[in-house]
Amino acid sequence: MDIYFVVFEKNGTTINADVKQIILTHLFRHILKKPKKKIEKVTADLSFFNKQKVNRFILRNYTVEPVKLKNDKGMEFNAESGEITFTRLSDEEFEKIKNDSSSTIVEIEHHNSRLSEELQALDLISGSIFSFSEHGNSEYVTILGKSNAKIEGGKFQKNEQK
Repeated sequence: MDIYFVVFEKNGTTINADVKQIILTHLFRHILKKPKKKIEKVTADLSFFNKQKVNRFILRNYTVEPVKLKNDKGMEFNAESGEITFTRLSDEEFEKIKNDSSSTIVEIEHHNSRLSEELQALDLISGSIFSFSEHGNSEYVTILGKSNAKIEGGKFQKNEQK
């Protein structure tokens, strides 16, 4: 099982559409680092993007390269520069290109987490990562580290300067 996460500091607010776009951008970056699949399937809670059962997005442009930047103290750090653009696909558009192996498509299926064992398990994993990220509690992350699951991700900050 592969689990990819992005940690955001919500500070008591809900995740708005802009943040959801950022999450999707990180997901595309992660997918492009793996061996190519025709369609990457993602499971999400009921209305993560909207009320539709399935949402599909296609990568339109990916020109990201590593760069070295300096923070305000003059210290160098690694970053990325470039552009990632994607658009939502209608069902009709998806039917026309679903067999095109040159396309990178993310398909997000919405499920009720109360009825989905997979999402319940991910809620536990998310809670473990949250507990570690927000409160420094490594107890559950340590247990996860002993499993066969491949877990990777990172913390998103608007200004990722170190």
